[in-house]
Amino acid sequence: MWKIIREDLRELTSNRWKTFGMFLLLLLPALYASVFISAFQNPVHKSDEANIKVVSLDKTLSSKGKSEDTLISKIVKKSMVGTHKIDLHVDEYNMTIKDASDIYKTKASVETAVQEGEIDGAFIIPEGFTGKIMADAIQIYANFTAKKSNILTGVEMPHITFYTSYKRNYVSARLLGMRADIVSLKTSFINNALKAALEEVGKAHNADPAKMAEILKHVNISKRFNAFRDHFLQFETIGGREIKDYGNALYPYFFSIALWAGCLMMIFMYKNRRIGPIAQQAGTFKNYFSKTIMWVTTAMIQSLLMSTLCLAIGLKVESPGYLIGYTLFVSIIFALICQGISSIFRVGEVGSFAVLIILIIQLSVSSGVFPVTMQAPAWGKLAPLVPFTYTIASFRELFVDPNNAVVWLHQWPIFIYLGFIPLSLTVNFFADKKRFKKYGHYTSHDPDVHDEH
Repeated sequence: MWKIIREDLRELTSNRWKTFGMFLLLLLPALYASVFISAFQNPVHKSDEANIKVVSLDKTLSSKGKSEDTLISKIVKKSMVGTHKIDLHVDEYNMTIKDASDIYKTKASVETAVQEGEIDGAFIIPEGFTGKIMADAIQIYANFTAKKSNILTGVEMPHITFYTSYKRNYVSARLLGMRADIVSLKTSFINNALKAALEEVGKAHNADPAKMAEILKHVNISKRFNAFRDHFLQFETIGGREIKDYGNALYPYFFSIALWAGCLMMIFMYKNRRIGPIAQQAGTFKNYFSKTIMWVTTAMIQSLLMSTLCLAIGLKVESPGYLIGYTLFVSIIFALICQGISSIFRVGEVGSFAVLIILIIQLSVSSGVFPVTMQAPAWGKLAPLVPFTYTIASFRELFVDPNNAVVWLHQWPIFIYLGFIPLSLTVNFFADKKRFKKYGHYTSHDPDVHDEH
């Protein structure tokens, strides 16, 4: 038994490439685990740095005839701007909100900024907010003065809307929405809005500030306050329908992984070495592109089966036909890339490991689960260099009516990886030339034993 083991080890380390392949085999689990841990250390806390804005559309004319925020919206906005500590009992998080009223003048401009990823989320104080909350404050004051049992009788509280985009990144949007939905944060916002309005009403009636503070206290203990608090902050997603489950939300990530994994399996199924007598006599280009046809055909069948099955079990996209077509495109590109990489290093499965290592890196840096802003900065810099970053972004675009410019604009960096094809052909051409000179054909005298070399 030990003799067999020694014989196997001798074969596995018979040249430097096979030795390097064994080294990668031993290193792979450590690499996989360390890359993930390093890239996603405290990803939730990294969303503390999310780019959140507040924009007031509630305007009035100044004495100079210029449009400016109303007094109430200024006060409310000022109370929202800054870093808010959010205690979830199990941990403490931050939400930093910055004023962007000078940058975004309309609701449409805010929605565009969120959808395109310019900002991660935005609170909008709507037009007419001051008029509505002042009417509520007047009603509350009247109810208190009349000593009504329910101080909120006849009150219809306006609301502030928090916008985010599930299409950009579902997990990030959910986390930010959960933070904005925290009771303490909503209570703070509604109290600041009501306090500002009641102060204005108090000034108009020359009321004692202590009386106005007592009114606000009665509001907070009112049975209807919880309903008003929940209504005060509303949530809307930009870029199409709301995504209700993680399966649909993460399909761009899963599709990219599945298509790459299918190509990885083809490396082991369609060996790069020449097996039959016809292949042994064929030139480099004929041999390479005959295998390319097999790779691409298999990848296309894989993509069709995957898309059809996922649509059948409940995947919801705006255009299923577009999804199938784009998935076919990605499968072809991935097949060409993986064949090119794996064919450069044919000994010791080094090419196979290279494809697998690229997969591991892509899993960590492509914003498939957590966005770049929630990853370690060093890993975030790798995001523009990997194919998944672009395929995931385009798959997400298919959630709604796809914008052709957006979908295909994301593709051009992927084509850089096709540079492995001419590199592989060059390496194999000279290797084949050397083998033909030595053996009289394009493989070694005993390929089953010597694996071509």
